[in-house]
Amino acid sequence: MSKNNQQQKQMDTQLSVATFTGTELGQELANIHQEVSHLIKIVSPFQNFPQGGPANLASNS
Repeated sequence: MSKNNQQQKQMDTQLSVATFTGTELGQELANIHQEVSHLIKIVSPFQNFPQGGPANLASNS
């Protein structure tokens, strides 16, 4: 493969990565945001418990 072909292939690869990043990034961030929001809803009730969560309450009783 000539040097020009290698450079063109590298530029094509960089472009496809940039296109993927630009196109997919918003969706990936939205997915992460949705997952974090879901985890916050799950975890937030436990924030009022002492360190160790509900299991620690039984051992302290």
